[in-house]
Amino acid sequence: MAAKRIETHASVLTFEGERVRKRKKAVRFPFMDLSTPELRLSACHNEVDLNRRLAPDVYLRVDEIRDAAGVLVDAEVVMRRLPDQRCLATLVTSGANVTDDLTHIAHLLAAFHTTVGRGPVVDRSGTPDGLRDRWDADLDEWEPLANEVLGCPTLDRERSLIHRYIAGRTDLLTRRVEGGHIVDGHGDLLSEDIFCLPDGPRILDCLEFDPHLRYGDELADVAFLAMDLESLGRPDLAEFFARTYQQLAGDHAPASLLHIYIAQRAMVRSKVACLQVVQGDVGAVASARSHLALCVRHLDCARPLVVVVGGAPGTGKSTLSARLAAAMGCVHLRSDDVRREIGTVGHEQRGNRDALDEGLYAAEVTRQTYAALMDRAELLLHGGFSVVLDATFAAVGYRRDARHIADETFSDVVELECHAPTDVIRARVLERERRRNDLSEAGPTVTPTLQRRQQPWPEAHPIDATLPEDAQLVCALHHVSEAPVPADRR
Repeated sequence: MAAKRIETHASVLTFEGERVRKRKKAVRFPFMDLSTPELRLSACHNEVDLNRRLAPDVYLRVDEIRDAAGVLVDAEVVMRRLPDQRCLATLVTSGANVTDDLTHIAHLLAAFHTTVGRGPVVDRSGTPDGLRDRWDADLDEWEPLANEVLGCPTLDRERSLIHRYIAGRTDLLTRRVEGGHIVDGHGDLLSEDIFCLPDGPRILDCLEFDPHLRYGDELADVAFLAMDLESLGRPDLAEFFARTYQQLAGDHAPASLLHIYIAQRAMVRSKVACLQVVQGDVGAVASARSHLALCVRHLDCARPLVVVVGGAPGTGKSTLSARLAAAMGCVHLRSDDVRREIGTVGHEQRGNRDALDEGLYAAEVTRQTYAALMDRAELLLHGGFSVVLDATFAAVGYRRDARHIADETFSDVVELECHAPTDVIRARVLERERRRNDLSEAGPTVTPTLQRRQQPWPEAHPIDATLPEDAQLVCALHHVSEAPVPADRR
């Protein structure tokens, strides 16, 4: 094998024949101190001990480098050289089929996570306070670098997004800690450090310089590789790997939590790239910028939302709600479903629909319906899920309840009201009645009165329900994407 040399922000690797020699740079960063030979020697020993957990036959030894007087001047890790063509990053960028390799990696990582260290010190990194502290420390380090390298004046929006997510998801994060999902993991899982060999993958380059940066949710390790695969232009492989890991590990965390950790890992890579630029590697600007964009995108994907979709019966709000929930990965909560569940007489037992203000449309049943809808929404929001609330929301008070739930769970609210002319609504309700293919209880005799009872809703974005369904969805998604992020209220 030809000799080559690779330099990172913290190390220099020299490839000589069947061996790789890795020396630490004499650098000091806020998160890393390698400024003395003794510190570099200790870091080398830590690297070998930790990386033997996932690649025991690759990390061979640590060599001490001393001067003629026997004084320690440096140290290096000696490793077995692995074939470049089997590097996962090389395989991905060449277009090779790596699904089997990613399955093996997911299996190895899931097994690894069952054996690693756990305990109170490790657990703290996964608590709301621990996760917030980690983000704040990284943002504090990253912000001046992003300003210098990328011209970003502040990271206030990113800080607000993560603070609001954590503040409203304490139930989810607490369950992750109690479920044993917080581990002393790998901490730096990148495709360029994984080699897919015939007898199984070798995962290298565990983060060794600060154990607290290794501590975190199991999904943080998964997210690092998912983020890296996405940065290589393969979001499909990122999704496949994350889904495979969660299936193998029996992990049912909501998608928003994975987005949060992908955003965190992208932020770390942007920070590292900024450091490389400051050290003179101008080519790293593109990486710093692309990873910043990746961080922001996943923070937006994790953003907790309460999308309130209302309007009179027959305006197509349930059709829009279902499609919107599917497009956004939200939970669709429909008042018609809840109303039948709490009604005194089951829908299947009744031959005729109830009259207005009677049976399932009695005022008390309506009140209970909205109360149950809000309770379910609050539970889901605390658990890391966003929701689409599908009901007429004719009364101002019920809209206020939805905003209150959003406020209590530090979620952002978007209000949409479907509109259609009276003749269109009547035609739709009559067709629905004829076909009896809809679960709505609002028949032709009830609908006109419900339409008249719809109180003005100035806070809602109007949706023209006469437009094609695809056009309505595009319009709704636009309003969701344009919803402002409230200022951080810590």
